[in-house]
Amino acid sequence: MTSVRLLVVALLLGAASLASAQEYRRHYDAPRIDAPIVIDGVLDDAAWAAVPWTENYISYGTLTGVPLTATHAKIAWDATNLYLAVDAVDQDIWSSYTAHDANTWEEDVLEMFIDPEGDAQGYMEFEVSPRNVVLDLWVEKPLFSQGGPSHVAWNATGLQTAVNLVGTLGGKSKTTAERLDTDTGWALELALPWVDTGIVSGTMAIPPRPGDTWRMNVMRYDYRRTSREELSQWSPSAVSGAWHEPKEYGYVTFVAPGTAVEGSTWAQVKALWRAQGGRVE
Repeated sequence: MTSVRLLVVALLLGAASLASAQEYRRHYDAPRIDAPIVIDGVLDDAAWAAVPWTENYISYGTLTGVPLTATHAKIAWDATNLYLAVDAVDQDIWSSYTAHDANTWEEDVLEMFIDPEGDAQGYMEFEVSPRNVVLDLWVEKPLFSQGGPSHVAWNATGLQTAVNLVGTLGGKSKTTAERLDTDTGWALELALPWVDTGIVSGTMAIPPRPGDTWRMNVMRYDYRRTSREELSQWSPSAVSGAWHEPKEYGYVTFVAPGTAVEGSTWAQVKALWRAQGGRVE
C-alpha cells in the first residue's frame, strides 16, 4: 500500500512539474448537454447558454499576443456528438472556394484539431470557411510537420457544420462592393459524431467518460484586404508549426453537471502521464 501511495505522489509531483513547465497550454471544462442543438450557425440554442466561452484566442507564435480580430469558442458534448461553436470578429469576411476539401486555409477559415491521447499517433483536422466549405482529414504518424501522410480523402460521415455571417461575403477580388464594405463577423456551429473520432482515439473511451481529458485546439486564419493575414489559436503554442504538433494542443476535460467525476486535475494528470508514454520526467 505504501508503494502505491509513493507512486501516486511521484506521479502527481512529476505531472505537477510538467504542468508547470507547460502552463501556457490552456484548459477548458466542456459540459455535457441534455437539450438538442440545431446546427444552423446561430448560437441561440438554449443548451449553449450553459456552456462557457473559452478565453479569447492568442496570436499564433506567441504566448500572450492579442490578435487584431477577437475570436472565442464553446465546446460541449452529449452521448452522440462533440459540439463546437466559434464567434469571430471580422471586418472583411471572404472566401471563394466551393469544393469540399479545397485549400480552405488560403482564405478566411475556422479550424479544430483533435488528438484524444495527445500522443501524436494520429490527429484529426477540420476546417470550415465562411461559405461553409469543409476540409476534413486525419494525419497518422509521423506528424504532418515531419512529412507524415495526410488522409484528405477520408470524410467524417456524420459531420454537421453551419455558418452565420453578419456582413457580406466577398470573393477573391478586392475591388468588389462586398470586399470594400465593413463587416461585423461570423459564427460557426459544428457537430462531430463520436464514432468518427474512432480512427484516432486509441485507448480513449468513446464517447468520453466524465473526467476524461482530450488534447484539442481551435484555430483561425483571418485574411484582410489591406494587410497580411493573421493567425490565432485558443491554446497558445511555443513552437513553430504548432497547428500540427499535438503536444501543443490545449486540455479539454469532459464534465457532466451534477455528476460526481474524477475532477479535471486528476484527469489532467492521467493525460500528461499518457502523453509522456507512462514516464514521469
